[in-house]
Amino acid sequence: MNSELLTSLICSLSYCLFMQLFSNGMGESEQYHASLRVNDSEEASLMELLKFMYSNNLTVTSALAVLDVLMVANKFDVASCMRHCSRLLRNLPMTPESVLVYLDLPSSILTAEAFQSLAVAVK
Repeated sequence: MNSELLTSLICSLSYCLFMQLFSNGMGESEQYHASLRVNDSEEASLMELLKFMYSNNLTVTSALAVLDVLMVANKFDVASCMRHCSRLLRNLPMTPESVLVYLDLPSSILTAEAFQSLAVAVK
């Protein structure tokens, strides 16, 4: 298990889930340290999402890695990262295989406002 120190103010400024986590009386808002459990398969993408929250930049460049970050950003309701991932994916070469992958994304992503520019490009 990795332990990362995060500033609650930075995390909660514009990210709904984190704002709720640190401010609305949830158990975590009373604690000095909050724990977030994720699947092992999501850990690298979550770390990339957290880096994005501090820097507004992603270090991953492959379509699959960006898609993984997009899925985690959707899970934690970080629309700015979803928009960034959509822009990155839109700028990558689109193949029939990638279109099929994009169309197979969960409906919560396909209908998200942050994903619409890529959804239009896919269609």
